[in-house]
Amino acid sequence: MGNSLSALKEHGYSLVSQQENKILVKNEGGDQFVIKKLSANQEESKFLLHLNHPHIVHHKEFIEDFDCLYLVLEHCEGGDLAQKIKNKRNGNATFSEIEILDWIVKLCMALKYLHDQQILHKNLQPKNIFFTTFGTIRLGEFGVVHQRSTEQQTTEINRSSYVAPEMLNGIPYEEKIEIWALGCIIYELCMLKRAVRFSFHQIAKDSHYHINLRLNHWSHMDYFSNVFPSVLDL
Repeated sequence: MGNSLSALKEHGYSLVSQQENKILVKNEGGDQFVIKKLSANQEESKFLLHLNHPHIVHHKEFIEDFDCLYLVLEHCEGGDLAQKIKNKRNGNATFSEIEILDWIVKLCMALKYLHDQQILHKNLQPKNIFFTTFGTIRLGEFGVVHQRSTEQQTTEINRSSYVAPEMLNGIPYEEKIEIWALGCIIYELCMLKRAVRFSFHQIAKDSHYHINLRLNHWSHMDYFSNVFPSVLDL
């Protein structure tokens, strides 16, 4: 952050630790927060300050420093859902039905809160779902909309197992895309493997993308129907 630390100090924050993509600070009362550096053209993200939901990461304030914009947000010391899934998989263990139902219901509540306000998350995946010290689940790391070239968009989608395939055919991003992502997360919580993997190639003649989707064991929907009927009804 260089000289920009002075701007944070002016707002009562001192540096605790700094990593490549994570800056941890504390205020005068000892409470810890994460600082995220944004570009100045992302000021449309200031709507985040008005979000108030128990299962959405609290965004405290923005700090402007010349051509830089810093977002101060809640530090979720319990880690993220992606790491929890990895730990279970490596330990040859599974999540309990109670855990899965509890998390999914709360994520649904958070998404409904956003969608009721015509707000889209645009970055829904396990690594952006966090936990507090006390285990409370929080949805965070909202996506920021930028105009990208088709090639850049394709590269990003190819890296994700949580993006609905319709997006490759030019379908506008909407609430249903996030319900798809939530379904993929539910599957991954139950099976400890990703539900969908993309592979596609560009047809040079018409520049359209043809998609091959590999669905991992969707025959297990019978399992979901028996074990998690309330989840399927959400």
